[in-house]
Amino acid sequence: MTVMELLEIFEVIGAICGIAAIVFLIYDRDYRSRPTMHLHPGDYAIQLRIKNMIDEAIIVDEIVATPPVIGIAEAKAAPAAILVKPYEERFIRMTLFREFEELGVSAVITVAATWRTTRTIWPRKRRIMAKIMAKDVMTVLARAKE
Repeated sequence: MTVMELLEIFEVIGAICGIAAIVFLIYDRDYRSRPTMHLHPGDYAIQLRIKNMIDEAIIVDEIVATPPVIGIAEAKAAPAAILVKPYEERFIRMTLFREFEELGVSAVITVAATWRTTRTIWPRKRRIMAKIMAKDVMTVLARAKE
């Protein structure tokens, strides 16, 4: 093997490592900046807890449950957007719809939120999800009534 062939191998390895580093950097920035979200017992109701983990405000554009058995209870119509300040926790009061009673106890409910930061524009929608079983929703609601 000549020195030129050896240098070409190192160039290829370096290029692969560079691409891997870029992919990891983008993934790491996206993953670390995600807010956390879960259902939480509140005052006689279920609340959705959203915690901003970064030092810039985030805007939650949409909150959707699948199947649609849980929704935002604070307003007659869902708010246009929810602002969560840096490192802030927001508790959003949720309500159960009549369709919840038709679910089996082992049914899985997924609550998804579409969010964005106020400073960086990403080319795709950023989403966070929380999954919970119907029986666990009832446990959380029972705990909220204590």
